[in-house]
Amino acid sequence: MSSAETVLSTVGAGLLLGLSAGLAPGPLLALVITQTLRGGARAGVVVAVAPLLTDVPIVGICLVLVGVIAGTGSAAALGAISLVGGSFVAWLAFDTWRAEAPEAPAIDATAVGAASVGAFAAVDAASLGAAAGAEPGPAAAADRTFAPEAGAEAAPPPAVTRGALLKGAIVNAANPHPWLFWIAIGAPTLIAAWAGGGSIAGAGFLAGFYSMLVGSKVALALVVGRARGWIGGRGYRWTMRVLAVLLAAFALGLLRESATQLLGI
Repeated sequence: MSSAETVLSTVGAGLLLGLSAGLAPGPLLALVITQTLRGGARAGVVVAVAPLLTDVPIVGICLVLVGVIAGTGSAAALGAISLVGGSFVAWLAFDTWRAEAPEAPAIDATAVGAASVGAFAAVDAASLGAAAGAEPGPAAAADRTFAPEAGAEAAPPPAVTRGALLKGAIVNAANPHPWLFWIAIGAPTLIAAWAGGGSIAGAGFLAGFYSMLVGSKVALALVVGRARGWIGGRGYRWTMRVLAVLLAAFALGLLRESATQLLGI
């Protein structure tokens, strides 16, 4: 395989794996949806970028571990890594195929109703004051000052944004899935890409993976903020099934590579 083909194949693998990981139901995806529903799309986007912070030590540790094994030059060890990776991707394909749409958290109707009543009361007070020629009170003026325009989304306070980022970082760091992925699939693929296509292939894999991993969650936060019905609709289910088929094909390639290294087939 030429250097250009290596770059293209590794970038394609990164895009596929990143997209499937980004849309697969899990703790971080659930948190993206929860924060979007509670704090708006911006809060969900902040959670979505958490892997860019927490994955740095995870990727580094896994690269060192897999690099030590690959450095031994043992065909059996390399075949075992490919076997574990292929099996893991095959499980991902099966799990992706049967994935149910993530559930949105229930919203407290009492709290929403109380907030709505308070908002309408403030607006009515301001309207009556204006009709009587009086200046609006401080509460009414503050309400008009900070109320978003129709159709616009209110920006979450900085404290809410920082809290959402911290939650996303903790959830992603404590989730075993990134560790399993980078030990079984990500690190071996990155090392092989670097060996076959140089730094361009390695950077291409990382760029493709994280652009889809983070980008898909960002897109989902934006969609949830505007069209929440898509989460439980047919669009999500068919997207996941297409990804499952592609993952199954990728798994077959890893398993075939494992058979070649272990059995010489």
